[in-house]
Amino acid sequence: MHARNVLVAGAGGKLGRLLVDELVRRGVKVRALVRRPPSAPFADSVDVRIADVRTDAALPDHCRGIDVVFSSLGASVSPSPFAGFRTYTRIDAPANLRLLDAARAAGVPRFVYTSLNGGAEARRLDYAEGHERVVDALRASPLAGTVLRPTGFYAAMVDLVAMARRGAVPVFGDGSARTNPIDERDLAAIAADEVLATRSGFCEVTAGGPDEFSRREIAELAFAVLGKRPRLLPVPVWLAKTLAGGLRCVNPRAGHFLAFAAHVMTHPCIAPRLGTRQLVDALRARAH
Repeated sequence: MHARNVLVAGAGGKLGRLLVDELVRRGVKVRALVRRPPSAPFADSVDVRIADVRTDAALPDHCRGIDVVFSSLGASVSPSPFAGFRTYTRIDAPANLRLLDAARAAGVPRFVYTSLNGGAEARRLDYAEGHERVVDALRASPLAGTVLRPTGFYAAMVDLVAMARRGAVPVFGDGSARTNPIDERDLAAIAADEVLATRSGFCEVTAGGPDEFSRREIAELAFAVLGKRPRLLPVPVWLAKTLAGGLRCVNPRAGHFLAFAAHVMTHPCIAPRLGTRQLVDALRARAH
């Protein structure tokens, strides 16, 4: 089955927006599901539906006539206290499970979901568990299912340039954990390939970028694009965990994400090199 009509849930987010644009470029009919009106308009051909997946009773109607549902729905990972308090297991999992049920009720044959690389091994962390509950449900579903498991996005790393410009960049632990982050534009192209693929059953696709770095090397690269000498601020793992625990008392979501960040920055996160864009170019673009 070649997808002709695709619903992109979470189309207002970075990956979702890029995927909508990529599918439109490939001539696919797209229905974009967003929680609020987009800040920038989609292409005229995009059918924009505004709905809160957690509460909208018409969710199966939004899925009707769709060949593939793609979801990158999820609570904000912003550290701002105004971004929300409810945890990922209380937002990400229920919203995506409800969408999966709506897709099944509407007769959608395929569902593509974005989780994270290494999530299955980190389920003790709320951020990972919020994703893995959806993976479990998709694996058990009668729908054909694909799970994308990317490494970290470049978008999450270009902020290091601003930190380097201000003075110092924190490094959790000894900074030796290695990863190959991926440009979100590359991931959008990979996601489009999976959406348009002819597949049955359940499968997982792990995806990383072309270059492997230690966390320390990424921090140093942020200084290099500015032509500055590196100034790194070591953060002991025990301190990061303590701060995360204290933050959970004030903002549970932010505390859980800090705990997850401390985990990924101190554990290897390597995936097949499917992306082609280089991190240094993204950092240079931010620097200039």
